Amino acid sequence: MKEITVPTGLHAWLLALRAYSLTASVMPVLLAVGLARALDLDVSPWFAGLVVATALSLHLGTNLINDAVDLWKGVDRPGTTGGSGMLTNGALDPKSVFRVGMGFLVLAALVGIPVIMVRGWPVLVMGLLGALGGYAYTAGPGYKYKALGDLGVFALMGPLLVVFSLYALTGVTEASVLLRALAASVPLGLLVTAILAANNVRDFHDDAEAGIRTLAHVMGIRWARRYVMMLFVLAFAVTLGIVLTGVTPWSVVLGLAAMVPAVGVLRDLVTSTDGLELGKRMVVERTAKVHAVYGAFVFLSLMIWPKW
Repeated sequence: MKEITVPTGLHAWLLALRAYSLTASVMPVLLAVGLARALDLDVSPWFAGLVVATALSLHLGTNLINDAVDLWKGVDRPGTTGGSGMLTNGALDPKSVFRVGMGFLVLAALVGIPVIMVRGWPVLVMGLLGALGGYAYTAGPGYKYKALGDLGVFALMGPLLVVFSLYALTGVTEASVLLRALAASVPLGLLVTAILAANNVRDFHDDAEAGIRTLAHVMGIRWARRYVMMLFVLAFAVTLGIVLTGVTPWSVVLGLAAMVPAVGVLRDLVTSTDGLELGKRMVVERTAKVHAVYGAFVFLSLMIWPKW
């Protein structure tokens, strides 16, 4: 039997951070940057860097805290598919992981101070929502366990992050502009929700054994798989809608290039028999890639062809 090597040191920490998922917090900020360019709003590169760093710090903190709490609550166990796997295999100490996760939340607050000083309380509100939303996802009330994770992820990493990022970057308060950003953010929100939905399909049986209830359990495994497909279809349909109605420049249609990796993800999602097979086929990671490809193409389209 082949001996399994457990990662150690920096390698284990890098795996625990789940780098593949980080585009979920970067792409909404980049969408705000692209929209600002299309709307002829000035964006300071310095501010853009601070907003990206804040979003990343919140995301990294959330990943680590969730890993630790899921282990403590018995959701992630040796042999299960959830989390980074760096705690269930003994590579990292859960208390250390939790403390570092909290440290990232503190870092997000510190990095965000200059933006708050310039833009005021709305940025503070968004930062608090992000920190509380990330922490309470599994810790405290643990809304992930009450089938509310999808709604929270959609809102916090979709419309709210895009709209507040646009405000933080530009200071714009005009309702028509913010509503345009809100509409443009919906596809990204749907695709980031698809990452969680695919994760819940993969972990369906492990979560059930741990006694937690995600939206996948409310739907049942068959509809949970269909739900991921519907999120993809809705994201691409809304993209066409916002382009055809003039909410965004025509170039945003290039985001539909993400349909290419989406097809492969859906094929494996339908044909895989269990969570272990979904894990081996890296369905969750590849769903994150669909989100990243969509976000990257939309961002580049707005930066290169920003006009209607």
